[in-house]
Order: sequence, then structure tokens, then C-alpha cells
Amino acid sequence: MMIKIYNLTLLVLFLIICSKIQIQASSFEFVFKDEIVSGGLNDEIRAKAEIKNVTANVINVKSKLEILSLTNGHTIVFCWDICYPPVDYDMISEGYLTLMPLGTSGENFHADIFADGISGESKARFTFFNMDKPDDSISFTITFLVGTTGVEKTISDITFSLSEPNPNPASRSALINYNINNNFSEARIRFFDTKGIEIFNQQLNQAQGSLNIEHLKLSQGVYFYHLEVDGLISNTKKLIITR
Repeated sequence: MMIKIYNLTLLVLFLIICSKIQIQASSFEFVFKDEIVSGGLNDEIRAKAEIKNVTANVINVKSKLEILSLTNGHTIVFCWDICYPPVDYDMISEGYLTLMPLGTSGENFHADIFADGISGESKARFTFFNMDKPDDSISFTITFLVGTTGVEKTISDITFSLSEPNPNPASRSALINYNINNNFSEARIRFFDTKGIEIFNQQLNQAQGSLNIEHLKLSQGVYFYHLEVDGLISNTKKLIITR
């Protein structure tokens, strides 16, 4: 009898503890987000994002910038409640935006890279969080690719081009053509996933050629790639793999 009472007591305590535990889900979701943006040395390179309050509550939201990697000479500027000056360090917005129940941030957020004429790659993570409950948040990473844009555009006497994949989407194989019209020291095609993480790069030893993605053994998904020649970067292309 005592054992049954003891077991019943444990069960009651367990149920009480479970009733106190709440699984915290984010109050936000992305309407859209730009995770990889590219442009020329003198272009405006801007990433945008919009978040939605998926709850029935009014939430005051702040934004946090974390610099993951920064090419020397690059700075990042972002707008949330206001537009902040260019920085090369982590920071949190001074003010906040109020999101109504099921409301969105609209066009209030964007982030720009100030390249100062310097080619390279920089990455930053932005987190949007409930200022009353900082753990209630949502994040994404932006990869800024600064270099040449367009096909057959000349910078520093180097011209090069990179084709779209053919076919695209691709299930097994697809060809990507490239052409470099001048002497170069180093050239490679670099592939990224949707989070901006580099997953593969192929060094190029010839000025013209093709890369067959069949040999990359990519899993199903969306990928981005660009051609980099002596530090200059082509337009970013999209590759879709279906299996």
C-alpha cells in the first residue's frame, strides 16, 4: 500500500513539473531574407529581410549585428528603427520596432556593405529579438560578395565570364562554362549553400573550360556559385539540384 502511495505521489509531482515547463518557440518567422548578395566595387550592395510576429501579442523588437568575418576596409551599415552609421564591430540597435499581432516589419530592415573600393567577402549575422524576452529571437546570416558584376565586365584589365548552369534545375549533371580573357595568377569557382557556407571550390588552371556538377556529388537543394579571379568576383549564380 505504501509503495502505491509513493508511486502516486511521484506521478503527481511529475505532472506538476511538466505543467510548469513551457517549450519556448520563436514568436517570429521570416517573410523573406536575402542571404547572399553581390555587386561591383562601386555598387550599392544591399540585403533585405522582413520578419513576422506570429503571435497574438504586441512585441517590441530590437536588432543585433554580429560580424562573422570582415574584409579589411569593409564596414556594414544597417537600418531597423533608424539607420545606424557604418561599423566594423558587433552592436545592438538602440531603439526598437513594435510589431503588432500577426504584423510584419515591412521594409524597415536592410543591411549594406561599404566596400571602399576593396573586393572580398564579408559575413554578418542579424538577430531580431523580443526586448522583454531576449531568448525569443530569430536569426539569419548575410554573405556580402564584393567584386565584379555582370558578364564580360572589365576591372583591372581582367575580363571573365561565368555561365548559368545547363540544365537548371539539374538532377544528375549540368555544365557551367567559364572564360577568362587575360593572364591570371589564381582562379576558382566557389560553391555556397543557402546559409552562405562554402561547401566546395574548384581551382581553375585553364582560361576556358567547363565544370560538370555531376562530379561534385551535391545533395538535393539550392546552391550559389561565383567565379573568382585574382580576388575579383563575378555575379553570383543559382544552381538547383533535384533528385
